[in-house]
Amino acid sequence: MDITYKTLSVLTLLGASCISAAADNYNATLDKIINNNPGLVASFAALDAEKAENLTGLNLANPEVGLSYQWGVPSDVPDKKTIDVSQEFDFATLSGAKKRLAKVKNKGAEAAFRQSLRAVAAEADALMTDIVYQRRLAQHYDSAINLMNRTLSAGKAALEQGQITIVDFNGIRMDLNALETDRQLNEIDYQNNLSSLAALGGSTNINWTSSDYADYNLPADFSQWLEENRVKSDGVIQARAEQNVAEGEISLRKSENLPTFSLGYTSELVKDANYHGVTLGIGLPLWANAGRVKAARAAANAAQIAGEKAALDFELKQRALYDKALVTGRMLENTRTMARDCDIHRELDKLFSSGQISAHEYMAQLLSLLELNKKVIESEYAWQKALADFRAATIR
Repeated sequence: MDITYKTLSVLTLLGASCISAAADNYNATLDKIINNNPGLVASFAALDAEKAENLTGLNLANPEVGLSYQWGVPSDVPDKKTIDVSQEFDFATLSGAKKRLAKVKNKGAEAAFRQSLRAVAAEADALMTDIVYQRRLAQHYDSAINLMNRTLSAGKAALEQGQITIVDFNGIRMDLNALETDRQLNEIDYQNNLSSLAALGGSTNINWTSSDYADYNLPADFSQWLEENRVKSDGVIQARAEQNVAEGEISLRKSENLPTFSLGYTSELVKDANYHGVTLGIGLPLWANAGRVKAARAAANAAQIAGEKAALDFELKQRALYDKALVTGRMLENTRTMARDCDIHRELDKLFSSGQISAHEYMAQLLSLLELNKKVIESEYAWQKALADFRAATIR
């Protein structure tokens, strides 16, 4: 069955993925981007044109009709008219070798299009991962700025009562300013990524406001995952398509080494004497195809070697990405545990209120807690980024 743009554009995250409302929202947004990506729309139109072109020239050569008129010399010799009709036949067409090769080329063109589709999907997935991170970071900055504003108000009252010094108060102001600056810089990156995502989707309205990452679980058994997905990698698919084309070329060129023949009808019309009959012609392939089968075999061998290399490269790259995802996942759990164990906001407020720690010590500890919370967000982003890099090879 021929592929269509709609069937190709439906995205699924391959591997041990979970289905949830958040995942549906995430994948629906990816679908929308794929359906409206200008490059893919153009590539699909080019794919249709290429497939149509591959299916041309598969018929027999056009029949030939010849007419001639010959004057008799001397004048008493009657004039002669000749009519010839002939049709050439070749084994490459009759055996279906040309048509089989055209179908193989079309499958190769479809594989190349799927590769482009996967690249756009992976780019969109990476952008969406960045956007979720920036949304979560913005939420962190908003909470931290709100807390610092309350602290600044309390600090102003404490300064007026002589409980803290102007140095302590200015320290609060500078910390607040630093947070506001970081929040603004994050907003710039966020808006840029939103614009990039919209451009990737053909500048359509991407109505996606979720702060949830893609719902994806790393496969438990990498070896099993590798066996299932090795043949789906871009490099392997491309090499396999090239090998199939080369093998089709071998079959075609072998059939082109067989003789061609033509059948025809001829008629000579002479005054008082007409001649009619059939003609048979044979074309001998003595040198026209010299070396072409050998060249096709060399191309098939090169494609096979390229496929083996692509499979090895895929395994090494995905193994490294898998290990990175495992490590960043463990780092995230360690950071979360540290954040839970060190969450002493209430104790810190009590110590400061009772005068057991100075304003300077209070602010230092408060900023450390805020920084630790930010580390959790950054660690989760590092893990999600590693997951996105890993699944990029099989996203569709």
